[in-house]
Amino acid sequence: MTATRLSRRIVSLISVGVVAIGLALPAGAESGGGSAPARVAAPSNDNFHDALPLGIGDFGGLTNVGATLQSGESPSVDSYLQGATVWFKFTARRAGQMRITTRGTDAAFNHVLAVWRGPRVRRLRLVAVDSTLHASGPRFSRVLFHVRRGVTYRVDVGGYPDCCQAAEGNFTLHRHVVR
Repeated sequence: MTATRLSRRIVSLISVGVVAIGLALPAGAESGGGSAPARVAAPSNDNFHDALPLGIGDFGGLTNVGATLQSGESPSVDSYLQGATVWFKFTARRAGQMRITTRGTDAAFNHVLAVWRGPRVRRLRLVAVDSTLHASGPRFSRVLFHVRRGVTYRVDVGGYPDCCQAAEGNFTLHRHVVR
């Protein structure tokens, strides 16, 4: 049965009140080629060692769509669960207070923002964490923390999981020196 004939059949079943649960299209019907739909490629900064540099300023158009948790990466940060993480890094040029937020991120994207210190994913020390899962308040994450000159910090943004998989979405990061 072709995809067109199948969709006409589904429409006719719906119009007479028949509901089909778990209906699968025949092989190739959805793509026209007989192969499974293509999986979204993971972002280039999906893994800790591929962290993208994070400068001072505002950075939009970021995503965790297609990202994973890598081997050794904890699915829990403080009291938050996370998955589908992407990584960024920066080295503090001077000591002071740093603020990172996800202000401007789609409010429907439930995520965790975490800042870490450490050389490897299995040996990280949490510096700061926040999530969009506040009972009230803003629908973005924000962290304020002290940085030491010359120290490299790692930042991850991960989707907060629902019952079956981690949330995925697009986000914006803002990194600013407070004082």
